[in-house]
Amino acid sequence: MAKNSMALFELIRKRGMDGDVDFLREALQVLVEGIMDAEVAAQIGADHGERNAEYVTYRNGYRNRPWDTRAGTMKREDDRNEPLVV
Repeated sequence: MAKNSMALFELIRKRGMDGDVDFLREALQVLVEGIMDAEVAAQIGADHGERNAEYVTYRNGYRNRPWDTRAGTMKREDDRNEPLVV
């Protein structure tokens, strides 16, 4: 595991040194979207597309939102969480 993370770190460092900002921006976007998806799944109590009888909320599509970072403005898709009305 440590060997793989060091290889990833070296790849990121090399791409950054080469001035490949697009690579870094895309890597950051993938990481942030993964974290946000995991947080939404934890809040809802089910993964995307999974059905759960104990829902407290549900996903209702995505909305596009710009996100300003030092690497530039990135597009991100926020889950639209809405309370479950019974």
